[in-house]
Amino acid sequence: MMGATILIETRDYGGVHYENDQLSVSPKLPDEWTTIHFKEAFRGNWFDFSISHHLVTVKSEKPPIMTVCGKKV
Repeated sequence: MMGATILIETRDYGGVHYENDQLSVSPKLPDEWTTIHFKEAFRGNWFDFSISHHLVTVKSEKPPIMTVCGKKV
């Protein structure tokens, strides 16, 4: 049950998805939430996500290929 809750928070509310070698972030935070913060590994690289309604911050050991809200960054 705990794992499903974490997936809802990171995938649905945080909007974090991985496809092939690309990271995609399109947040959909509930109105009542101000931010969500979590760490996650993908392909041997750790990512530190901090997501609010107006700002997405992603820190990682290696620069990722990614899109944020549909735009390549």
